[in-house]
Amino acid sequence: KSNNDIMIALVIPCYNEENRIDTSEYKRFLRDNNNIFMLFIDDGSTDNTVQRLEEITELENSKYIILNKNSGKAEAVRLGVIELLKYDYDYIGFWDADLATPLIEVKYFSDIFMKNKSILGIIGSRMVKPDSNIQYKISRRYIGRLLTSILYLGPLKNISVYDTQCGAKIFTKEICDLIFQSPFKTDWLFDVEILMRINNVFSLNRIIYECPLKEWTHIPGSKINFHDYYSIFKELVKLFRLKF
Repeated sequence: KSNNDIMIALVIPCYNEENRIDTSEYKRFLRDNNNIFMLFIDDGSTDNTVQRLEEITELENSKYIILNKNSGKAEAVRLGVIELLKYDYDYIGFWDADLATPLIEVKYFSDIFMKNKSILGIIGSRMVKPDSNIQYKISRRYIGRLLTSILYLGPLKNISVYDTQCGAKIFTKEICDLIFQSPFKTDWLFDVEILMRINNVFSLNRIIYECPLKEWTHIPGSKINFHDYYSIFKELVKLFRLKF
């Protein structure tokens, strides 16, 4: 660690990512950024994901853990954060394994943290802007906007957030210690639950910065199917009833 670096640790949840995980890109980024550590959580994969992770974690600033059974993304991320809290990192977050959000965005997040110490967390936002390259599936984009609009009626009533579901989020160690200790009540919508937990203690709009991504690309092979939308609807109802 140099005087110009902050120590960032990322949880990368993985479930059957054999054909979607770019080992060469991970290794290149980790070699170039020794101040960033990655903890891959294999969430009970049934393919050759672990073999791909073994290739990446030959590097010292990376490691993988295997969960005995599939526990869902929310719990995989939570267990990863709990593990990382044992160590001396300045910031801890999570990133989607398929790199729909490129790893260069981690550097942009780091720059923001260094310039503004009052920010306690940064969440990526797939906000379409003239200088961005955001490649959405149109159907997913409209479903996302509909979901956010519904959330504004209740769980996000006092929280101004454009994009809750982007899988690129980094927080201070103190915030992580506060919000990841107890299991989440939701899985598909745990990103929203994270924001609700933070807002229950702080004024989220004052301490969390929503960073418009410069690039985001939909990666084929999404694990969401028609039946999952029913689960999402049930979790949405649960969020409206959730009390802190």
